[in-house]
Amino acid sequence: SLSFDVELIRHAQLEQEKFEKLLSKGPKVIAISTTLILNPLDIAGVVRTCREKSPDSFIVLGGMSTWNHRLAHKGDPTIFQSYRADAVVVDGRGVKTLGRLVDHVVNKKSLTDVPNLFLYNGKNADATPKQPEDFDFKKDDINWDLIENDLLGQIAWVRTQISCPFACSFCTYPTTAGVVIRADMETLEKGLQQLQRKGVKYLLFIDDTFNVPPHRFKKILRLLKKYDFFWSSFIRCQYLDKEQVADMKESGCIGVFLG
Repeated sequence: SLSFDVELIRHAQLEQEKFEKLLSKGPKVIAISTTLILNPLDIAGVVRTCREKSPDSFIVLGGMSTWNHRLAHKGDPTIFQSYRADAVVVDGRGVKTLGRLVDHVVNKKSLTDVPNLFLYNGKNADATPKQPEDFDFKKDDINWDLIENDLLGQIAWVRTQISCPFACSFCTYPTTAGVVIRADMETLEKGLQQLQRKGVKYLLFIDDTFNVPPHRFKKILRLLKKYDFFWSSFIRCQYLDKEQVADMKESGCIGVFLG
């Protein structure tokens, strides 16, 4: 297992003072998630700020914006060259790849040994071999006990399932997220217990189809009834019945996005 000292910035503009203070310390690696940064100019702007304030740091991009862009351009490493980052993680998950990258940078090892990367050095753009990451909720899910309380607050984004079992023609989720992977109830309850100890009150389930399959959804609702959380999620409405809706209310549901 790998272990690093990490500082988090949730919003570069809203936390500008903290952001610049951390950059002044010259971190060895700066990892920028693009999942919620949809404008390429904004991504380039964050990289530029990091480069100006901490010129010796290794800057790596990752997240769904870069992953989707990579899929659309069939793996051409030059597509991210204009961002001026040192590397881009090109895997639909990428967490383990990022960990290996940080380990290699900190210990001055060659990054060509790390799969799932686009690497940039001057005008050169290279790709390391592809090795799709696996994921096991039992081993790889978030350990909420390790998250500082001030980073969580009262709201937590939680997932119990990766990808979607449907293949709608208008939706890219099955392509970008891969095969469906689900947490078992034991793993889910362990996470809920940790979040309760942290003082979290609201859960936003980010599963693409939280109530599919229906028999699993019923188990989750029974589990949620044991706690005092309020929650919301994405719901596939044709699989709901009156009993499930009543159970949703009883388990703390305060709203859903219907599709």
